[in-house]
Amino acid sequence: VYILTVSSVFIMGIKTFTKNVTSAQTTVDPPEGALKKLAVGTKNFVQFQDVMTTIWKRIGSSGKDYIHVQKGLLVLEYLLLHGSEQVLTESRVHQPEISTLTDFRSTHAADNGALIRERAYAVMKWLNDEEALKAKRAELAS
Repeated sequence: VYILTVSSVFIMGIKTFTKNVTSAQTTVDPPEGALKKLAVGTKNFVQFQDVMTTIWKRIGSSGKDYIHVQKGLLVLEYLLLHGSEQVLTESRVHQPEISTLTDFRSTHAADNGALIRERAYAVMKWLNDEEALKAKRAELAS
């Protein structure tokens, strides 16, 4: 028998929230308030796992689900700048997957995947220049 506790409901909540933020139901980017909630979530070990697992699934979506990829990359860049330091460590592990998205093409996307390529380049820029990332994080934290 599984007993729901306040903490387990909240943990399930962050996973669902991450899915909603990266949902293909709308092409509109998520609001900054939602991104901030995810960034805070990455600073808790269990929530970090839920957020990042969902982000990697979204980034790995197929071309027909290009909005998932698009939003996943947007959230990932935000988390690199505002989330836990662990986001950078885990992102380095997934760097080859992110790098392949710099060549992303999709006939399903109106722009043929240009926004995904742009966002993948932005994430790769931060992953390839740790000093610039640290400086930007410090600037944003102050």
